[in-house]
Amino acid sequence: MKIAFLGDTAFIGKYYPMDGAMEDIKKRFCHIKDLLSDCDYVVANIETAITKKEVTNEFKTLALRTDPKCVEILSYLGVNIACIANNHIYDYGVKAVEEAVAVLNEAGIQCIGLDNQSFLAEKDGDKAWLGAWCCYTTNAWHYSAAGKSGRLNTLSFENLKKHILQAKQMGAYPVILAHWGEENTHYPRYDHIQLARKILTEDEALIVGHHPHVLQGVGGYLHGKAYFSIGNFCFDDCASKKYGIYLKQTTENLKGAVCFLELHSGNASSYIKTFRDNGREIVIDDSILEEVKKYSETLTQIEDLEVYERIRRNEQNAAKTIRLGKRDVKWLLHHLNLTSVMAVVQRRKNQQRYNILRKNFKSVASDNRKKVILYVGNFDKPMKSAAGKRVYGNKLLLEQCGYKVKMIGKYAGKNSDTTVDLDFSYFPDYGMRHTKKYIQWLDEYQEFMNVDPICIIRYGSPALAWFDKLLQNYAGEKNIPVIADVVDWLNIDGGSLIFKIIKSFDTWLEKGVLNYGADGLIVISSYLKQVYRNKNILIIPPLVEKYETAFSESNETVKLVYAGNPFRKGIKVENPHKIKDRLDLTVEAIEQVSHTVKLSFDIYGITAEEYILAFPQHKDLIDLSGSIRFMGKRPMEEVQVAVHEADYTILLRERNRATMAGFPTKVVESISQGTPVITTRTSDLEVYITEGKQGFFVDINDFDQLCSQLKVILSIDAQERCQMKKYCQKDRRFLPENYKSETAEFLKCYIKN
Repeated sequence: MKIAFLGDTAFIGKYYPMDGAMEDIKKRFCHIKDLLSDCDYVVANIETAITKKEVTNEFKTLALRTDPKCVEILSYLGVNIACIANNHIYDYGVKAVEEAVAVLNEAGIQCIGLDNQSFLAEKDGDKAWLGAWCCYTTNAWHYSAAGKSGRLNTLSFENLKKHILQAKQMGAYPVILAHWGEENTHYPRYDHIQLARKILTEDEALIVGHHPHVLQGVGGYLHGKAYFSIGNFCFDDCASKKYGIYLKQTTENLKGAVCFLELHSGNASSYIKTFRDNGREIVIDDSILEEVKKYSETLTQIEDLEVYERIRRNEQNAAKTIRLGKRDVKWLLHHLNLTSVMAVVQRRKNQQRYNILRKNFKSVASDNRKKVILYVGNFDKPMKSAAGKRVYGNKLLLEQCGYKVKMIGKYAGKNSDTTVDLDFSYFPDYGMRHTKKYIQWLDEYQEFMNVDPICIIRYGSPALAWFDKLLQNYAGEKNIPVIADVVDWLNIDGGSLIFKIIKSFDTWLEKGVLNYGADGLIVISSYLKQVYRNKNILIIPPLVEKYETAFSESNETVKLVYAGNPFRKGIKVENPHKIKDRLDLTVEAIEQVSHTVKLSFDIYGITAEEYILAFPQHKDLIDLSGSIRFMGKRPMEEVQVAVHEADYTILLRERNRATMAGFPTKVVESISQGTPVITTRTSDLEVYITEGKQGFFVDINDFDQLCSQLKVILSIDAQERCQMKKYCQKDRRFLPENYKSETAEFLKCYIKN
């Protein structure tokens, strides 16, 4: 038995037979007719009302219909099954649907998609059980409702499972026709991929999709295939008497595919033949198969969620731009009516209905789902920021404790190449106004990635602190513990008054209120442990994956390095006491000491121009200095080499809440690169730095004393500096394995079994 499936079919525009032009229309389809000639059944998705009625009674901007005489074209093609579960079949009301069903039945065409009706196709002992469903995401009207007839079949996991069970009882192969997805994008929604994956992982079936009006990829799963969209069969420009051309056909809309299912003695196989409309006729074009292959390959690489979503969203935005370009003042005035209001209400209602159904799309749990931890928040990849390094270090620690970690951070520009294998995705870049969307996306991510987390660790917020509250509510509903990773309590410096007010409130909300609502805390310093002393708390300093093993000799000229972003770029620093890194004080002191000690000081991360803009009073000092160089922003690998080859890194900070609460990643990176640190007594540094071994402490409260201390430190001979570099290499206290036992014990409080 051979069954063919046609995509979105609407006999409108150039596909509508004008007076006396029926034979011309048939000629347009002659190649497809030949292709279908050996099929026992042909199924078409009829995406218009079939009625003589000319006035719609639906609250829709765009209503599609075709004349009943066009059914003749379906008969010409050999269509004997019509799928009418779509978002346009009710465009002209209930009576028009009844008329369509009657007209189709009279032509010998069986309808499926209403009132849970399916069709049993039989030939030579082979059977196929065909059913059709429409998804709420298409914003169709007249869905199934208890006690009511003439309603669309609703796409849900439960309904599809019932269909498959019925097929098994009849000894038939289940076929699912799904009207789903989003228009004019070649990439299916995550949740629909998840639904297909779940269905075809559990049961044998074929899934054929409609609605996007363009071709999408083919997903091959354990027990079958999902053809997410086979594109248009015939679907011209869509026009409205009131608004004119509403949807314009593109080159992608002119491509489509016929999907074939062959059953022989119970064995099923499926494939597609692609075609295009060249303006005169529909011709077979096998070259389009390469495009479908590309979309299908993207589906196989779906684990890179961030990349996939970005591709899909770019297509959606492009299509949206074209659509919005047609919306002028005239369009707006036309839409200030009850029709538009009711359409919006219907869309919101459908989305709410769909959100309930979507919860059931999760795939079958696997063994490794039991120990997955989600690490979410305001961080980028490790090679791009200290935040990313912090999270990645903790990821390594958690993996050594036996857990799988998925990191979900905030996109901050182009991805950096890295040699590290990362389980890393990005929240969509919605912006602060769309904090709720981060939670929605997180829910979709869990479903799509087959993740059922045992706990969520949050590192700050990807937007406003309100995200923390929404995350706690979301996790609470799912009975998932939330652990906050707290690494700072920053002062607010620079920006407008409004920015300072918003940022100050946001910081207070997160640090002073919401962190107390977390189930547990991982903190970076003992200061923070004291702040949140009533909580179950684990102290973890910044961690590194490895220590530099190659030894670097001391330099004849004492080489100092600073690497980082010491202030907000582009503005003058009004109050140096509010910035963490006192680079201004460092520059002044180094310049003075350079008159008596032979040294060089390289500053990575900022340019001289950026520094002078922040501290204009130092312009002459920088211009005249022969010892201080500003290296600007350089690749991380280059900075690491510079730190490794330096005699010291230098980091001067005042003692205040911000510097005591945090822990400078720069210190950890320096020691792990085999380079001692000149710094101040902030955070927990005294626990990890022994004077004369991993570095030195200086006092910055008295400038003259600071300069004197630096002269003594920088005058140490090369042999002693080499010995200090060896001490750093032997330290190894910032490796994850050193915190494995206490971390495992800490997590026992939150993770059962």
